[in-house]
Amino acid sequence: MDTKSKISQNVQVAVRIRNHFVNTANEKKVNYDGTAVVVKAESFDSIKKTFSSVVIHDPEKRKGTRVFAYDRVFNKNDSQEQVFAVVKPIIDRCMEGFNGCIFAYGQTGSGKTYTMQGSDLSNERGVMPRVIEQITAAIADGEKKGIEYNVTGSYLEIYQEQLRDLLVSDEEQGGNINKKRSKIHLIDLAGSERVESTGATGTRLKEGSSINMSLSSLGNVINALSSGNTHIPYRDSKLTYLLSDSLGGNSITLILAISYDETIGTLKFAERAKKVKNNAIINLDPQSRK
Repeated sequence: MDTKSKISQNVQVAVRIRNHFVNTANEKKVNYDGTAVVVKAESFDSIKKTFSSVVIHDPEKRKGTRVFAYDRVFNKNDSQEQVFAVVKPIIDRCMEGFNGCIFAYGQTGSGKTYTMQGSDLSNERGVMPRVIEQITAAIADGEKKGIEYNVTGSYLEIYQEQLRDLLVSDEEQGGNINKKRSKIHLIDLAGSERVESTGATGTRLKEGSSINMSLSSLGNVINALSSGNTHIPYRDSKLTYLLSDSLGGNSITLILAISYDETIGTLKFAERAKKVKNNAIINLDPQSRK
């Protein structure tokens, strides 16, 4: 296979540190096991003007310093446009026929939905509307060159392990027009906090337990892949089954980890995910091979 039609790389991970900042734009103070610690973006590249690591430091030295390295770290002042800059190259490859997946991970209130969807303000648009704009522009440019596109979309919700498309009542299949095909997953995960910490009861408790099961399954898949296990428990939940290509499979995947109060848990998850290797290939329509 032509190397240009295959990409072997680890899952890309970008961390966005939000809220509770102190002193400078790239620091925040959080409560970690009852102690006040400082979470700081470091490893600054003076040419690219970007950070690539997160350092957790206890000024009172009750805890040791911990360093987490990622592909990119965003601080408080980084804009939605700057965050989208790490997404855009993936969508460019998707327009060539590769599969792509971008999902946000973090606790409730950390800023996942803001990162993925944004607000009505033009400069605060999130990843999803910007991806749609990018795809639309790419299609318009391609059509000028005689390229024909067939695009289908779905807006999936997983609620208590039930999967449904919020846009259509019946499953719709796309045609076999294109010579190259790709799937793009844009995912805003539910909050990663432990259900007992939410104080939920009744129906909310049931919902939270179901969410925790899905995220726990996601963690198990990440652990199995990063540890080199032969059995990967994709079928343990609808979420992990849906992401089976995106994690350890045929996809270019980016995780946007949003750091908030549950900083350690989020950073550990992101650190493990960065060890997962994917092998993405251009997907050719079987009809084009004839």
